[in-house]
Parts: sequence; structure tokens; C-alpha cells
Amino acid sequence: MYPCKTSRSMRVMGLVLLLALLLSQMALAAPAPQEPSVTAASAIVMDYDTGEVLYEKDADTMRVPASMTKIMTAYIIFEELEAGNLTLDTMVPISAANAQSPGTAAITPPQCPSPPGPPCRWTPCSG
Repeated sequence: MYPCKTSRSMRVMGLVLLLALLLSQMALAAPAPQEPSVTAASAIVMDYDTGEVLYEKDADTMRVPASMTKIMTAYIIFEELEAGNLTLDTMVPISAANAQSPGTAAITPPQCPSPPGPPCRWTPCSG
């Protein structure tokens, strides 16, 4: 009885579905992200789950420890102090070779804390 209305509504429905399909494909085909502009001398970003390297810039060049290394070292020391495994008077052994090694601030005598505080003690190991 209403063949024209049924076919028209079917055509409209088909066009709506086709349009929805095309729009969803456009959303899935997003352009690749631009490479970040990193001013650091080297960098690496890895996917935690897969280990896939997502970005690297001169990642294999040997470098001196960065600030993150120093922060993590301090974090571990504070954890050990809190756990009672270290005290502020604990002597840290440093080999004579490392004590004389040039180019790293990690093995130079520490700065004494401002008073009040424990005295600084730093002595390199004999071997």
C-alpha cells in the first residue's frame, strides 16, 4: 500500500548507514603523529608492555648519569635510611680508582650540611 514510502525510508536509512560507515573510517585513519622536537642530546621512549621503541634520538651514545639517575639514587638512599639499613654516619666505600676518576661529580666529597647536622666524613677505599 505504501511501496514508495517504504523504499524511500530504506534508501534514507541506507544512506545514513553508509555515511556513518565512511565517517567511522575517516576517524580510524588518523594521520601519523609528528615526531617530537626534543632539545636533549639523546632520548628514548619505549612502550611499557611490549618494549617497542616508540622514539629514539642518539639513544646508544654513552652519557654521564643524568638528573633522573641522581634523583633515583637519592630516593633509594632515603628508603634505606627510613628502613634503618643506613644511617647518616654510614660510610660508603669508594675504590681508589673511582675516587680519582675524572669527570663525575658522583665521587667528589659531599658538601657538609649546614648546621645543625652530622659532620661530613668522606674517605676513599684503598682498593
